[in-house]
Amino acid sequence: MVKIVFAMMDRSIMNRFVTDRQVAGHSKKRKFRKVAKDKKTGVPKKYLSGSKNAAKKAAEIKRTAERYRKGLPIDVKKVSASRVAQGKKKKRSS
Repeated sequence: MVKIVFAMMDRSIMNRFVTDRQVAGHSKKRKFRKVAKDKKTGVPKKYLSGSKNAAKKAAEIKRTAERYRKGLPIDVKKVSASRVAQGKKKKRSS
């Protein structure tokens, strides 16, 4: 009888009901695709692509992430300038 009632209900109404898993303290966790990471640093490879010094850029990314996690202030101008400098190509002198 209960299954028939749920089948007839609108989806939005049905979503309001608490499931057994939620009552037990479990909830569905969002799943994300795994990304390719650099072996030495553990930073995603895509973040390091195109940089002149990958280790330096990875260190800067990790340092900024750590400060963000701790709630410390981040000098956005300095970080931005550092990241721009990493990607710039040297000018050829003639």
